[in-house]
Amino acid sequence: MFSVSVSVEPGTVVVAVVVTAVALVIATQIYERIRRDQKYKFPGRIPGIPIFGNSFQIPAIQQGPWAKEKAEKYGEM
Repeated sequence: MFSVSVSVEPGTVVVAVVVTAVALVIATQIYERIRRDQKYKFPGRIPGIPIFGNSFQIPAIQQGPWAKEKAEKYGEM
């Protein structure tokens, strides 16, 4: 069997651990910022009954213009 002996100074290990920790913190911050910016944008709250939402407000006829009006008012999701 081969035996490899490597001598490393204690200060070098501490520096390596600190640099790794700082790199992980920076990488995590960058990842969270990117993830937060790409989250799905929900529209503003449309008044309605919980669970049913505004399904009782949808007209029996001419749903298209009604939906277009709501889309213009509340914006793209």
